[in-house]
Amino acid sequence: MRWTVGNREKSQTFKTKGPAESFLSDLRQAAKKGEAFDVDSGLPASMVKAKDARTWYAFAVAYVRTW
Repeated sequence: MRWTVGNREKSQTFKTKGPAESFLSDLRQAAKKGEAFDVDSGLPASMVKAKDARTWYAFAVAYVRTW
């Protein structure tokens, strides 16, 4: 799948058509809502936050290291 943010072309590969269509739908919904897209990643703000979220495991490791 390919899309453009600013003047940069972005792409992502999927194994099957289903996840690709779901991803495209998410991009379209974000654009329709007027969300800002990150130029570096090519993703809308809501998807960038989810991608950068810390996992429970990483949180637990960081917590244990504070002791």
